[in-house]
Amino acid sequence: MSKSYRLLFPLLALLLVAALLPGEHSVQAAEPNPTLGATPVPVQSVAPVFLPFLRGKANFLGDEYISCTYIDETGATDIYVQGDYAYCASGWGGITIFDVSDSELPVQISSARSFADPVGLAFQSGNVKIDVSDGFAYRSCGNLGLVIFDVRDPYDPKVASVWTQTGFARDVQVVGDYAYVVADSYHGLCILDVSDPTAPRWISSPLAGYNLYSTRVFVYEGYAYLASYVGWLVIDVNDPYNPNPLGYWAPLQSCNVLYACDGYCYFADGANLLVVSPASRGEPAIIAGIELDYEPVDLFAKNGYLYASNGNWIITVIDIHMPERPYIETEFELYMCGPNNIFIEEEYMYLAEGSGFKIFR
Repeated sequence: MSKSYRLLFPLLALLLVAALLPGEHSVQAAEPNPTLGATPVPVQSVAPVFLPFLRGKANFLGDEYISCTYIDETGATDIYVQGDYAYCASGWGGITIFDVSDSELPVQISSARSFADPVGLAFQSGNVKIDVSDGFAYRSCGNLGLVIFDVRDPYDPKVASVWTQTGFARDVQVVGDYAYVVADSYHGLCILDVSDPTAPRWISSPLAGYNLYSTRVFVYEGYAYLASYVGWLVIDVNDPYNPNPLGYWAPLQSCNVLYACDGYCYFADGANLLVVSPASRGEPAIIAGIELDYEPVDLFAKNGYLYASNGNWIITVIDIHMPERPYIETEFELYMCGPNNIFIEEEYMYLAEGSGFKIFR
C-alpha cells in the first residue's frame, strides 16, 4: 500500500469522529412559555452531522438556469405552481398568471387586480403570500386584507371576494374548507370558513388578545404552526371552530419562517434551522439543529431536501433524509436574482423575485 493511502485512512477516521461530536453548530433548546398553557417539553440538543465523503449522488434541484420572466415594476413576492400554470402575487393586490407548460418560455396569459395601491400597502415586508385551492387563489395583502380570486378559468381571473375584518393579512394557507390567515398583532391567527369563496366567514381567532406578532402559518396533520417574533406556536385545529393553543416556545433570536413535511417541522430561528417533531406525536420537541450563514426568508421542502432562501441571491440545500441529522448538501448563488419565495414543482424550482420570477432545474 502506498504511503499516501496509509495517511488517508487516519485522516478519514479523524474527520468522521469530528463530524459525530457536538460542535459549534449545536442549537440549544428554548424553554416553552407557560402563558398559553404549555407544559415543559422534552428537548434534545443535537449537533448536525457533516459527512461529505460519504454522500452519494445528489437528487436535489441545482442552479441550472432555465428562464426569466419579467412582470412589471412591482415584480412578484410569491409564486404558486399548479399543473401548467404559475400564479404570482403581483402588484397592487393582484395576481398574474403564466402558462409554464414550456418552462423555457413562460407566457403571461392573464392578470387581475383588486384595487389601486399607489402607496404600496400590499408590499410591506413579509405581507404578500399566495395559495391556490380548488380553482381559487388566496392572496394576503398586508394592510389591504385577504383577496380571493376565481381562477377556474386561468385566462380570465376575477375577484371573488375581499376579506378585511381584521384589517391585515400577512400569510394564508388553505386546507379543505378553511383558510388560516395570519392577521394583525391582536388577532394573531384567524380561521375562515371558505366553503363559499365568494363569502368567506370568520369562525375563530385562537390567539386573540395575546398580541403575538406572527408572520407565517403552516397547517400540518391537524395542527397549525406559527412563526412569530416571540417564538414558534402550536395550535390544535382538528376542530377549526374550537382551536386549542398548546403553547409557544421562545426563540433564541426570532422565528420568521417555517415548513412541515414528512412527519417533521422546520423552523428558522434567526440563522438556526430547527427540526421539530410534530404535535401529532405528542408534545413538540426540538430533535436537531443546524446553523446557516443567514436568516432565511423562505423554506420549501421536496424529495428529502429543504431549500432555504436568504432573499438576496443565495439558496442553501439541506439534506433532510435523516431529519435528526440534517446537513448542508450545497449552497449556490443566483446572481441578479434576489429570490423572495420558493416553490418547487416536479423537476423545477420557481423563485419569485423583485422583477418577476425565475425558473431553475
